[in-house]
Amino acid sequence: MHFLATVLVLLPGLVLGITVHETSHALTAKWLGDCYAQKMGRISLNPFRHLSLWGTLALFVLGFGWGKPVPVNLYNFKRPKLDYFLCSIAGPASNLLLCAIILGLLYLKPGKLIEAILIPIFLINGILAVINLLPIPPLDGSKIWPCIIPGMRPEVSGKWSVVWVGVLIVALYSGAIDKVILPVMNQMNRVLSNVSHYSPRPEGFPQVLIAPEGAYLKNHYVYQENGSDPNLYLFEFTIETPYPAEQLIAFLMTNLSEHNYHQLSYDFSDPNKPAEDCWKIRTEKNDKVYAWKQWWIDKEGEMVVVEVRYVSTANKRNAMQIAKVKLALVKDFGSSERSSEYKRLHPEEFKDIH
Repeated sequence: MHFLATVLVLLPGLVLGITVHETSHALTAKWLGDCYAQKMGRISLNPFRHLSLWGTLALFVLGFGWGKPVPVNLYNFKRPKLDYFLCSIAGPASNLLLCAIILGLLYLKPGKLIEAILIPIFLINGILAVINLLPIPPLDGSKIWPCIIPGMRPEVSGKWSVVWVGVLIVALYSGAIDKVILPVMNQMNRVLSNVSHYSPRPEGFPQVLIAPEGAYLKNHYVYQENGSDPNLYLFEFTIETPYPAEQLIAFLMTNLSEHNYHQLSYDFSDPNKPAEDCWKIRTEKNDKVYAWKQWWIDKEGEMVVVEVRYVSTANKRNAMQIAKVKLALVKDFGSSERSSEYKRLHPEEFKDIH
């Protein structure tokens, strides 16, 4: 169910991205002298002219999909190599243009609902642009790079297309392509954090609430004021690469210490119980969940709740550890009955707090 929900969220961005991508190929081919795609009705923003039946079904089964390739005859071009390059690069370029347009719209702060629609479209089109630059047939990169590299000749052949599709599937599922995609996704998420509804970070938000460099963020940073408690702000991010738990915890603890926070000695949820610096294990839907939680406070009375959850999934397709990190900033530590009880039982922890 979770997989299907994710696919449905990403589907609009994929449909739009493929439609614009293939239309750009066809339109550029026409401008450069090859009208075959135009005669086939491929210069159209009607997605049904570009979507492949098998490519669409694969999206729901395999987690990725494709459209019908635009037929191009490079011998209709006056400058075959240059024109074929321009025609091939037009697809990824159109996806990047869509990303730029969406960033402009996000910069205007259109509201949470519109952002929820635009952000997946931005991410999908960024992925389409990057993947299509890989030199693997039938991706555009297999046509682009031969036009750039001296001595190579651009060729149009479907002889080994089935074999190359198999190679592409293996590369996707083995994680080989992740080495290209994940750094790009990380940067895209950081860009989103600067233009989306939850950014810039609220005034007074300490710099301690940041994600570690080099960690791939599944979702962009979320700085969110809790509607039920005006004193509580949330900062969340998800790491989908097998980021070392010890390294992540060490980063968070070092960051808190450097910003003059100190760890509470007792469990904030149960002030009678000493704080445990350990992982707790539980099972959720056949997945093992390892949870770690700490409470830190600074001299101004602001508290940061650090919660790290590593999910070791039983899903063979996504057999990896996923780290979900939530940091909650309580602007006024003394605003709740629980904090008052904690202060009463452990006044020594607040001797430096005014």
